[in-house]
Amino acid sequence: MVYTAGMPINLACAVTDPIPAEIRPTPLDLHLGKRIRARRNAIGLSLEDLAQAMAVATETLLAMENGSQRVGPHLLHRLSIVLDVPFGYFFDGMPRELDADFPGTPFDDCDPVGDDMREALELVRAYLAISDEKKRQMVHQLAQKLSENPSAE
Repeated sequence: MVYTAGMPINLACAVTDPIPAEIRPTPLDLHLGKRIRARRNAIGLSLEDLAQAMAVATETLLAMENGSQRVGPHLLHRLSIVLDVPFGYFFDGMPRELDADFPGTPFDDCDPVGDDMREALELVRAYLAISDEKKRQMVHQLAQKLSENPSAE
């Protein structure tokens, strides 16, 4: 029997046949499911109430929480609204090596925001938090002075 993603597993075959990698829950699926369940429990929502708010079957939501059904970005977005958390909440605490066995680009190779960019964003946030215009100008002038190339003088 050939398995495809989203196809129900024949339980009689599942006992003797190993579950193909294409439909086996990945560490990411399991992590997302745990985060969904943790938030649902933290705010006191029953499985049925969340399923109703999400307009999905209770069984579907249970499968998502168990990691046996993938949660796409559109559902994660809806979950973030219903559960009142930022989208990134679902990925909090996820180890970078979680998908080490996943064929594809490792997380370390695709970090869109490097250390320099993070530092720059922190600097911009701190600068924008300065309410005194004179102090802002002083910081701006200091940054310009410090960034000047000594060899250009």
